[in-house]
Amino acid sequence: MAEGIGIFELLDRLEELLDSATRLPFSARVIVDQDEALDILDRLRAELPDEYQKAQEILDKREAVLLDARRQAADILGDARSQVARMVEESEISRIAKQEREAILAEAERSARETRIEANEYARSVLSSLERSLRRVLDAVIQSKADLEASLEEVAAGDELDEGSDEQDSDD
Repeated sequence: MAEGIGIFELLDRLEELLDSATRLPFSARVIVDQDEALDILDRLRAELPDEYQKAQEILDKREAVLLDARRQAADILGDARSQVARMVEESEISRIAKQEREAILAEAERSARETRIEANEYARSVLSSLERSLRRVLDAVIQSKADLEASLEEVAAGDELDEGSDEQDSDD
């Protein structure tokens, strides 16, 4: 993260700002320092690209794992074929060589398939976890923005009431 502050810490700061804000009487609304709230939201926006970078790194890692699994599978199959070819050349009993060849190839294919499945399951698990984290962050940002907008609307409404009251006082 660019400044060493994470998204969740920034969300905590925004929550603290809202919790410590001045409450309007007979209302669940609060008055917050707009500059401070907007600063926190700007910093949250700046942090999000890092989260997307992490997601890209996970996808790259998944691709590397899959590529490695494919290479291992190809190596296993190549070794199996070489071993079978040597056995056929060295053996006078081709039937036994054929059976062993088929068994080795089947095991190699099973092993390669299992490696691919494990790599895909790992990648799915990591991406699901990241997706849940990003959804929580996005939900918190949306809620914080809505709270801020509601607070700003109340402040604006309060200013309009004050102006109306001032006009009545001057009419008297």
